Amino acid sequence: MDHSSKSTKKRRHLATLSLQSFRWHLRIERRDELYQATFRANDVDVQSQQLKFRKLIRWPKLTEPEAAPEAVLKLEPLLGISFLKHVNVQGGLVDQMLAPGFDDSALLNWLGPSADSWSCFKHRPS
Repeated sequence: MDHSSKSTKKRRHLATLSLQSFRWHLRIERRDELYQATFRANDVDVQSQQLKFRKLIRWPKLTEPEAAPEAVLKLEPLLGISFLKHVNVQGGLVDQMLAPGFDDSALLNWLGPSADSWSCFKHRPS
């Protein structure tokens, strides 16, 4: 058995934290669409055909986006998979990050150990 292809296949499940000025959500999903869970402040919405994922898994409630990286790390062994962790920064936060003199060290320290990748999206007026 080729362990490198197994490892690559295992990493295809996605955990995406989207940060906007006044809203955020964390979405975790399996590539095979077995389930999708979306977390917002004190709310989690789980979509799955299997009762196990909708009712039996104790999904954490997140009160703030800062708790998302730790929650994903705790969910991985519970669900028996690894996630590709990605963070999207959108809206007014991008303006703050692009402002001259913005110190991104706190953001990078927060994302560094817990995110595999991150990106910024700035809406351009038409």
